[in-house]
Amino acid sequence: MSAKVYSIIGGVNGCGKSSLTGVLQSQKVCNFLELGTIIDVDKLNVQYGNALEGGKAAIRLINDCLEKGTSFTQETTLSGVRIERTIRLAKEKGYTVRLYYVGLDSLEESLLRIQNRVANGGHNIPKHEVERRFRHRFEDLKRILPYCDEAAFYDNQNGFVQVAEYQQGVLVPLIEEPPRWIQDLGHYLESSGFRLPLETWDPDFTKLTPEEAAVLRQSEQERENGEIFAENDIDWN
Repeated sequence: MSAKVYSIIGGVNGCGKSSLTGVLQSQKVCNFLELGTIIDVDKLNVQYGNALEGGKAAIRLINDCLEKGTSFTQETTLSGVRIERTIRLAKEKGYTVRLYYVGLDSLEESLLRIQNRVANGGHNIPKHEVERRFRHRFEDLKRILPYCDEAAFYDNQNGFVQVAEYQQGVLVPLIEEPPRWIQDLGHYLESSGFRLPLETWDPDFTKLTPEEAAVLRQSEQERENGEIFAENDIDWN
């Protein structure tokens, strides 16, 4: 039986997550079959008419893949608690989790890319959401990294270039002059004393903080009662 893989295409708004998915496929960076079902929220939003219904459809697809044990790929900014819930459930079900992260140097660049996308007929994102997610991007990464079996970091200044990877708790640059955002991320992780624990997954949930345990109970209750979707869970890509 082939391995079950949960691939996460992460990054700030406007960084080019959907484009990176295409690059990974075309360059065969990862096995195409391992990408499995590609959950593109933007396409679902168009299909269902709005972000709320598109988000609900994305959650249904994710839950369906988890229940069937099939590989899938999700594009996300990594913000909010839902992404962590999904990773926890995937790890519990024996998935390999791979993160492919796209970074940008500045908020201004993110906003400009979104403006250009809108000018070409693409979707817009509320400015305050872009600012909030950019401000917390490193915190979100720090929260997600311990669950990842593999993590690769791409810069998209002039086309996608892999500039770093995460190995045994250390961010390792792959080029002589990494972009500023990679340097900033490295300084952030170092200053926060962050290191990947020897056992990054706790299948018996014995190491959870009370807050984490509450999030887990809420997630399990949602699954038992049918999916409950809050508007602030929408992942504006």
